[in-house]
Amino acid sequence: MFRVNGLLKIIALGIFTAFIASCSLPQQNLGNAPVAGKGTVNLSIAGTGARTIFPDGINSLVYSVNCAAAGEDSVSATLANGSGSIQLKSGVEWSITITATDPNNSDTPVGTYTITVTLSDGQTATYNDIYLQPVSGSGALDWSVSFPDDVTLSGATLYYSGNGVSDSIDLLANAKDTLSLASGSYVFRVLLVGQDSRTAGTTEAVHIYSGMTTTLDWAFTAADFAVTMDVPVSAVINASDAVTVTGVTLKSADYPDVAGVNNGGTWSFLVPGVSLEDYNLKGLWLEIQTANNVVSTDPVTYAISSTNDVTLDPVGIYALTLSDCDNGTLGMAVAGNSTVLAAAVQADLLAGASVTVTATPADGWAFNEFTATGITAGTVNPWTFTMPGNDVTIGATFTMSAFSVNLSGFTANTEGSVAIQVNGVDATDPIAANMGDTITLTATPETGYEFDSFDVSGVTATQDGNTLTFTLPANAVSISVNFKLIDYTITVSVDSAMGSVQVNGVDYAAPVTAHMGDAITILAAPLTDYTFVKFTVDGTDYTDNPYTFTMPAGNVAVSAAFKQEGSVLFNVKVDADFSGFPASIALSKSAADSTVIALNASDSFTSTAWYVDGGLAGSDATYTLSAADWLIGSHNLAVVVGLDNGLQYSKTVSFTVTR
Repeated sequence: MFRVNGLLKIIALGIFTAFIASCSLPQQNLGNAPVAGKGTVNLSIAGTGARTIFPDGINSLVYSVNCAAAGEDSVSATLANGSGSIQLKSGVEWSITITATDPNNSDTPVGTYTITVTLSDGQTATYNDIYLQPVSGSGALDWSVSFPDDVTLSGATLYYSGNGVSDSIDLLANAKDTLSLASGSYVFRVLLVGQDSRTAGTTEAVHIYSGMTTTLDWAFTAADFAVTMDVPVSAVINASDAVTVTGVTLKSADYPDVAGVNNGGTWSFLVPGVSLEDYNLKGLWLEIQTANNVVSTDPVTYAISSTNDVTLDPVGIYALTLSDCDNGTLGMAVAGNSTVLAAAVQADLLAGASVTVTATPADGWAFNEFTATGITAGTVNPWTFTMPGNDVTIGATFTMSAFSVNLSGFTANTEGSVAIQVNGVDATDPIAANMGDTITLTATPETGYEFDSFDVSGVTATQDGNTLTFTLPANAVSISVNFKLIDYTITVSVDSAMGSVQVNGVDYAAPVTAHMGDAITILAAPLTDYTFVKFTVDGTDYTDNPYTFTMPAGNVAVSAAFKQEGSVLFNVKVDADFSGFPASIALSKSAADSTVIALNASDSFTSTAWYVDGGLAGSDATYTLSAADWLIGSHNLAVVVGLDNGLQYSKTVSFTVTR
């Protein structure tokens, strides 16, 4: 192979570039027409670009393609002349491996590459510039360099490096040889220096493949010696005591990286064959390896001086250190420097670098403030600043976060109340406490209510009856405290032979459940020949029918009284029953056969009290006993009489009310 300018002939081991997609059919020829439910993959292996070429070019090798997918038959194919296309089942992820073999030794691959792809219906995928990776082993490189007869050389060197090897060969002493090298990638550079300081050279990237020999022939002519020169470049690295510089590389897009030599803080480089066409050295930058990370300067352009020396502006590198923090961590990010990770605690940085420091509190803590030496501490988190020309140490402080405990679900002072303790100390609602605090809630119902349940969100709690205990996590907690009305009963006593009772419109048959505050209406319904007399509610008589009352905080006993209609007879024998009274106390009854009986005492008493069934019925000298006032059945009538002389007489008799 010859360069376009005709100055250099190269027969080189080339780079495999492959365009690969997925396969899903059995063995097939490449180049099939589109098929429904499939896609197309175009594959190409070319010997262009970085010059990784086999001895006789691409077509001297056998390129096999194997496609595999889960649940599908594997597919294999051969790329004729290093390129072609294949149709594949769509919607399936395929793993495709290209293998290159020497046709003289097909059992041992010399290069491989694997990709994965999934095609949609009708899709065409094309892959370019994929280099096959050399298989482990060893190969050989036959090389030679020829010089023009009309150029007197003061120096000629072949440099090569890669795959853990770095060496050089004096071409004036040996212009042709064979190198045995391990399989892998290498860079070969020829540098010729004429006695007039003009130079010529070239650089080639080569892959050495197992069991194969590659040939590189360099042929130079006088025209190759353009007006170029080797330019010494130096860079002064001002590193603080906290920074250890382990290596410096001068970089440019126009030539390979050049490692510098440290001469007491000044790093020296020799840039070979720089063209003086525009008298500027363009796009130089330094990549500085330190103990903590790689620092890269910005590309700059320098004018070449008359002495051909270039000195880069002094570069200052300083240490940024993140201190250990209690209850939180610090992380950093440096613009344009991907080697500085957020988890790093120290980085070596160029003055002027843009740095962002982020403080992350631990669970249950909140950021408070940054602390700093070598720079004024920032007040905003994250904090972005420009690295100054000195070392910087940054720390941060954190404060314990307060989290809320939100209570709901009940009406205070009506349904119940909740007693709160934080770490054993009484507290009030709303509650704000710290992670790890012990919270105790005790629910106490009001009259007529009882505790029902706790509904807890945001924490795992322990419940013992109406007491809830938990340790506050690093988040807000919501608790619904639920009370419910107590179920009380209304029990009605009624003689079903006389009538019935309804409670809130429903015939009473069994105890009725009610709650404190409910409006309760009872209605008595007497049977034929009976009339309603009264309700007795918890010992108190009421003659209203219907009668409405408010349910108290307790059970209620109701009784209903009826009487039979028609004449009622009394069976009271006054003369006999009240015998034994002094003569001055005369008792008599009137209308013995009527429903009214009058009992009279003489004027010689000072006080009189009449009791019916134990209840005071009158205090006059005359008491009228009306049948309509009493239920049919037996009753007691008692009279207590006090005399002037202080004596007191009493007598109790029974009477019967009958139909």
